[in-house]
Amino acid sequence: MKVVFFSDIPADIGVSRYAGAHRLASELRANDIDCKVIDGFCLFEEHELEKIVDRFISSETVALAISSTFLTPQAEEVVYSDAKSISKRKNFHLASILEDLISKCRERSPSIKVVVGGANGLRLSDHIPYDYCIQGQGEVSFVKLVKHLLSNPSKTFNGSFERKKIRLIESNKNFPFNGFNNSKINWQKTDFIQSQEWLPIEVARGCVYRCSFCDFQLNGKSIYDYLKDPEVLKEELIYNYETFGVTNYSISDDLYNDSLHKVERYHKVFTSLPFNISWISFGRLDLFHRYPQMADLLKESGLKHMFFGIETLDAKAGRKVGKGLGEKRIKETLEKLKLKWGNSVHSQGSFIIGLPGESKKSMVNTFNWLMSGNSGLDAFYFEPLWIEYDKKDESPSNMSQSPEKYGYEIDDSTGNWNNGIMDFQEAKKLSNYFIQASRSVSKVGSFEMPPLCSIGYDKETVMSSTTKSIVGRTDYLEKKKKWKDRYLEELLKA
Repeated sequence: MKVVFFSDIPADIGVSRYAGAHRLASELRANDIDCKVIDGFCLFEEHELEKIVDRFISSETVALAISSTFLTPQAEEVVYSDAKSISKRKNFHLASILEDLISKCRERSPSIKVVVGGANGLRLSDHIPYDYCIQGQGEVSFVKLVKHLLSNPSKTFNGSFERKKIRLIESNKNFPFNGFNNSKINWQKTDFIQSQEWLPIEVARGCVYRCSFCDFQLNGKSIYDYLKDPEVLKEELIYNYETFGVTNYSISDDLYNDSLHKVERYHKVFTSLPFNISWISFGRLDLFHRYPQMADLLKESGLKHMFFGIETLDAKAGRKVGKGLGEKRIKETLEKLKLKWGNSVHSQGSFIIGLPGESKKSMVNTFNWLMSGNSGLDAFYFEPLWIEYDKKDESPSNMSQSPEKYGYEIDDSTGNWNNGIMDFQEAKKLSNYFIQASRSVSKVGSFEMPPLCSIGYDKETVMSSTTKSIVGRTDYLEKKKKWKDRYLEELLKA
């Protein structure tokens, strides 16, 4: 193999695959470059990883590609660390796992280059040594880099520059990808997909909004930018159904319902399929308030669970960060959605602790309302405000660029913030308390549903359960292990 991807699973429970590595693999294959994607590599024990490396890494392998977006702890409790941790999860084993993996790959291919992509790539360079970091959409830049490594491995790739002891490639600026509308993830039979799996799929990229705290790179796009061609999407869905029997999806879209045009566009696709599709994605609540007809259109399209970044009920705090619907209209809209959807479509709300100007009393009142069972939400989640602040780094987040404008002081040594009401550590403590206290009430969340169904639980069981109750079942670890063992067996005999 010329290129081998190691990608982790985008969940701390169950198993599901991540789109990024498979999208880039599709581009490599279109350019006649052979490659292999290893999913869920942090699931494997050291001796199992050794077998995988021996099977797929050789002297011909020019790139070890690591996806940093979802690096899940191996047998570790998920806990919050300080504001400058690798990601929002502290993984005591992660650095050693990656160092061992890189070392083993370099034993097999001494000239191999380690390329890291995904959301946490640059931060990962503080913890492990590697060669290139790709930021942004990698379809063009990664293919060019691999072709360079195949022809001029000893020379530095033109289009990269030194940053934090690695070579950084800014894809969106220097290698823009303009072919999204007709792009697909071309899953292979050698990916060993099981029919019950919920696959990731893209219908669009980017978000039309610019919430102050959000650091996604494609924020502020037009509603017509980065929309997949309906016929291309339909072909992709039918191929997956006919080849693997897959009918369930996690839609990798920053905001699915950003316009009525888009909701109607893909409603036509989903309702014309020769099978009943089920899917989950991100949504924005104020757009249901503006366009009530979206509720029926999405239900008819196969929506099973929608994740809402509500963030706060405090009107002033909401307006400051771009979430201005306000408590009254939030509650009214959730009530109407529950009446429309009943138990056939679930919803999850996320809330941020520490937004500008919101009092602790307001946060506690929100928590009590959620716990009352009268919110209309089936699941809810809390996290502290994360301000990815580094004076040396450019961030697309307005709050990260100018935290002082929002009332935050940043400790340069830790990255921790203080807004006069609380600091990051207090916000972390309160959010963790809310999470633990709600575990027996909040049902399975939007992006927990696909990984649980992918290891063999049916949709009805998952939607009627709390995450705590499912993970506590005696068959949970057995199902997860069965998926991993089957996948590993198929990998090694391929």
